[in-house]
Amino acid sequence: RLADETCQRAVQLEPDNPEAWAVYSPITLMGQTLRLNATGATTNEATDRAQRAITLAPDSFEAQFALANCYRVRAATRAAAERMLRGLLTRAPNDGRVLRCLAACLRDLNRSNEALAILERAIAQPAGAAQALILKAGILGADGRWADAEAAMDQSLALQPGPSAQLFKIGFLLLYHGDLDGAAAMLAQIPPQYLLDERGAMTASLVWLWRNEPDKAL
Repeated sequence: RLADETCQRAVQLEPDNPEAWAVYSPITLMGQTLRLNATGATTNEATDRAQRAITLAPDSFEAQFALANCYRVRAATRAAAERMLRGLLTRAPNDGRVLRCLAACLRDLNRSNEALAILERAIAQPAGAAQALILKAGILGADGRWADAEAAMDQSLALQPGPSAQLFKIGFLLLYHGDLDGAAAMLAQIPPQYLLDERGAMTASLVWLWRNEPDKAL
């Protein structure tokens, strides 16, 4: 919420600053996903903010990345997102953000092997390796490679414990190991705002229901 409000203030103060709009767009997109933004902004608004940045600075790396990130979210523009992201990698081959975004795009295009190959490049970058491992775990899990998926998740947690990885790990503790106490202990480490979206609420509810604590689940 603070990031969203800060970006809102920045573009009010400097409406012709392309970098401000380029930063505002992914914050809007992330805030919508986590339901943390201050304005209730939508994916359309995130796209509009990225396009505003492009209009102000067509060659801006950050503006192009912001727009590609928005395009990745929708099936109709996903192919365009792939083209844009590959173009950005010719300018910055080791940019972890672009590598992770391209991997997510390829995953959503049902090209998991290509996505995993891109993620190995992202994992090799110190910045963002933990997030790349979460993506890797998700792809491996979707392919039914549960042991490999959990190993990637454990690597992520070792590098940088965070809500996304913790929620994912809780799934393994519940479904793969039947460790209800371990799942509850990890759930207690997650800030409450990360339990408000569908994924967080469902995970928390499962933990408490399986522990026969229905009041907490409600």
